[in-house]
Amino acid sequence: MENIRNKIENIKTILNENLFINFAMTIEFESAERISMHLSDIHRLGISEKLYLLRDGMKRIAEYLKTDPKFKNIKIISATSWIVTVKPKLMESLGFTIDNESPESKKAKIIYKGRQKEGIVPEEMKDVEPTYSYISKDKLIEMYGNI
Repeated sequence: MENIRNKIENIKTILNENLFINFAMTIEFESAERISMHLSDIHRLGISEKLYLLRDGMKRIAEYLKTDPKFKNIKIISATSWIVTVKPKLMESLGFTIDNESPESKKAKIIYKGRQKEGIVPEEMKDVEPTYSYISKDKLIEMYGNI
């Protein structure tokens, strides 16, 4: 029974914890099996700098997934944003699957819209409908874990 209590406390500790990955990216624990990726406002940077930061962030996430005990149960990494809507090919090139139909997609969009009120979405993008995307832990590690 004590072991179960400890596991529950560990899960509570990591939920809603934000982790700085790099200048362009943070991640947030949504559950014991899911993390969401959040991109920072890097529109002032050149395309090569943006791509470098995105790939670097994916490599760092892969390293966490492979080595950090807090990440051992993670199965899905998601991103829901106006950025996914505007740049779906970019997300696909990073290994993400675009999904607007699943229950996870609908839940993520509700959460995203609630966060719009917190000022995290640029004013000029508030009318852009968010799109949900995801990548499995295994695929992310396969793509970025040995680079």
